[in-house]
Amino acid sequence: MTTAPPRYPHAAWHGPVPNQYGDLELKPVLGVVLHVMEGSISSCDNWFHDSAAQVSAHLGNPKTGAMWQWVELDKIAWAEAGGNGRWISVEHEGFAPESLTDSQLENDAQLLAWLHQQVGVPLQLADTPTASGLGYHAMGGASWGGHYGCPGPAIVAQRPAIIARAKEILTPPPPPAELIVAHPNGGEALVDLTARQWAGIPNPADLRGLVARGVKRGNVPPLWWTSAHQVAWKPAEPAGVL
Repeated sequence: MTTAPPRYPHAAWHGPVPNQYGDLELKPVLGVVLHVMEGSISSCDNWFHDSAAQVSAHLGNPKTGAMWQWVELDKIAWAEAGGNGRWISVEHEGFAPESLTDSQLENDAQLLAWLHQQVGVPLQLADTPTASGLGYHAMGGASWGGHYGCPGPAIVAQRPAIIARAKEILTPPPPPAELIVAHPNGGEALVDLTARQWAGIPNPADLRGLVARGVKRGNVPPLWWTSAHQVAWKPAEPAGVL
């Protein structure tokens, strides 16, 4: 694995901050370390911009909205002492007893998927400083500053869900099982792409219902519409839907 690109494209830049190792570059990245701020993202931002604090993180994950970035991802942040040189750190708005919000979990998954593509961070749990993947601050023990309660058991327990979502992001969605299509004789039909069957959509209410449950519009090969289909097509009759 190599160093990551400096800026995460889905984060708002809030750096630079004084508390980092200048231009000292990260060694090949092992993974992501989850932290909790024990406060709000605005207070964390103020803390990181205070040179007396002597602490920073690469990224911040608010309860809602896009991530914040303070330290470039190819540089070393002051986040977990002995782990600073090999890990990308993410601070989460909130407190240790809390779980991640849906927005925070999605942000973490998007970051993990991006780092997997960029530098090969594996989509797996990391539970020791010598492992690689998705870790957490407390796993480093005394050598990582002795933060045994960070980010808290609830967030640690959400890591499998973050990894599962990252894999989902990187997996192309399967083709839709159904499509709404325009029939050559007029009107619209619902086509079952698996069974290669179709049925008329008899009225606007049925059409709205299909759209509401996520059925997309599209096309099917012209040969699907045989002469027998076209003769049988009677859009005025309530044929129902598949």
